[in-house]
Amino acid sequence: MVPDSIVDPEMDKDMVPQFFELQIKTMFQHAWSEANHDLGYKPESGELDPEHLRLLAFTSAQAWGADMVFNDLSVELKQQTSEIQS
Repeated sequence: MVPDSIVDPEMDKDMVPQFFELQIKTMFQHAWSEANHDLGYKPESGELDPEHLRLLAFTSAQAWGADMVFNDLSVELKQQTSEIQS
């Protein structure tokens, strides 16, 4: 349910949905890409040195790895659930 604390008190309560979907993966990908773009492609201090480029690549690898692990875990748990229900 949508918490009352985030609903505009002037809004018609009938217009507020009871439930909503929050796509965390999409939010994370957007936030990461914004930071990566701003730091890697438009740095305020000029060209990045090799160490800074390496750190950006490292964060990319970690984000990719976390996504892969969550996906693999999701597939495995769905398979286990299917086996239990069979």
